[in-house]
Amino acid sequence: MVGQINHKLSLRSAMNQRERKAFLIGELQSGRYGSSYEVLNVLEGHFSSLEAVPFGLRNQPTRICEDLSDGRITREQSVAKLIEFLWEVPDDV
Repeated sequence: MVGQINHKLSLRSAMNQRERKAFLIGELQSGRYGSSYEVLNVLEGHFSSLEAVPFGLRNQPTRICEDLSDGRITREQSVAKLIEFLWEVPDDV
């Protein structure tokens, strides 16, 4: 499965900010990922490519993973929090 997803991701390298956000939100809502760790393992490059992330939010995906590992949130909550993070990132840069 990871190989198929990585191939799909490589075809999306020329996305603009709005397309990248829509792609990431669609991937997260697909139910393919059980936790923020799985998401970032496969999609980290796309998260890193987001532009104009508001100050203080750049490290939010890492904080979400830390909250998951510390038992403060569940696996499902970690994915939901990544979606919330994406909604905070501007569509246009």
